[in-house]
Amino acid sequence: MPQLSPIHWLYSLIFLWVIMLNLITNMWWMNYVVYFSFPYHYVKRLMNKW
Repeated sequence: MPQLSPIHWLYSLIFLWVIMLNLITNMWWMNYVVYFSFPYHYVKRLMNKW
């Protein structure tokens, strides 16, 4: 059991780090999409008005 404990802790740490990284990248991707899609649609609508 004491031999398995550090490995389990390491696996949980890696798992947590991967989840955090995935969450951060997901948030960044959402911000990127929202930030770049909004002006694009706005400009497209403005061009359609012309």
